[in-house]
Amino acid sequence: MTVRGDGGLFSTAPDYARFMRMILNGGLAGDGVRLLDEATMRSPGSLSWAGIDNTQFWIDPDAGIGAVLLMQYRPFYDDLAIEALQGFEARVYEYLQ
Repeated sequence: MTVRGDGGLFSTAPDYARFMRMILNGGLAGDGVRLLDEATMRSPGSLSWAGIDNTQFWIDPDAGIGAVLLMQYRPFYDDLAIEALQGFEARVYEYLQ
């Protein structure tokens, strides 16, 4: 069996939260174990990922935040999905001000 990153990801919101905390911690897991070297991470700025069923997250290291939007519908990244993501992201940043 070949395992592929685009072959379907099964996860939970707490898993996403742990992953985002690890990225925000410069590659250190909650128990202090280094999972990523800081040099393998992007330069300052945001990063994101989207799955085929419109599950999306973004991380903003400069602001110290990460957020996940769990949607389960297709087609991928259609107008409604983009609108939901942009509205969600805008409200998160509004809350921070």
